[in-house]
Amino acid sequence: MEQLGIRQDQHSVIDNDNYTLPPALYFLDKDEKKSLCQFLQRAKMPDGFSSNIRRCVDANACKVSRLKTHDYHIILQKLLPLIVRKILLEDVVMPLIQLSRFFTALCSKELVGEDLDKLSSSIKETLCRLEMVFPPVFFDIMIHLPVHLAEEAKLGGPMCYRWMYPVERYLRTVKGYVRNKTHPEDSIAEGYIVEECLTFCSRFLDVDTKLNRADRHESTAMNEPPSGLSIFGEMDYKRRGQTIEIFGRDEDRNMRHYIISNYDEARPWVNEHMEELKKIV
Repeated sequence: MEQLGIRQDQHSVIDNDNYTLPPALYFLDKDEKKSLCQFLQRAKMPDGFSSNIRRCVDANACKVSRLKTHDYHIILQKLLPLIVRKILLEDVVMPLIQLSRFFTALCSKELVGEDLDKLSSSIKETLCRLEMVFPPVFFDIMIHLPVHLAEEAKLGGPMCYRWMYPVERYLRTVKGYVRNKTHPEDSIAEGYIVEECLTFCSRFLDVDTKLNRADRHESTAMNEPPSGLSIFGEMDYKRRGQTIEIFGRDEDRNMRHYIISNYDEARPWVNEHMEELKKIV
């Protein structure tokens, strides 16, 4: 970089015949790496959206390992823009967020020709911004590939119908069918036939199987209000990590007054007690 006359901030510094390299703009110290790992460790995804990223993150050692290609794809699109703006400089954050938006728009289920033209021109600017931050060795053929992805989408259609992620995930399902490692093909064939039989029974014979049961985070009485009041019928029973809080006497009194004053189920009780109050008066 010194010979090319670029990246003045990353040139080596000579002090008493000792060469030292200054930290780059994208350098993360230990606290920032720990913050990034903790963010990835606390991220919660819907079932089937990605693998359990939490198992692949070691916040204490600041390491991320054993992630699949699809997991890196999810981190680039959904998670990375949320955390880099807090731990990196704006000159580094902007091209990373632009790159994330590019892949998010490119991987949508519906594509418009005008939007693809905008993506084709914007990705060039994004790569130029990256060249102003990262060293030349970072830019190989894979970094140049996004320049052609928008044009490829014009010819082949939405990418989510052409990529290999569903096939790779199904291969993991098929691999789970193996019970006898000496005959893996027979185990896969037997497991596939069993899965087809369960699908047939769940769809046509009204048999309770794992395919038509409620999700593991879904209550069996999701649409039934627990106390008969419509105010509790709108509660989301699929949420995880709910906590129980104890309200004070004033808050409890305000909630009771709101329910009595606004819901039809409480009107018979209110009318009954109003008649009793009139008799007393």
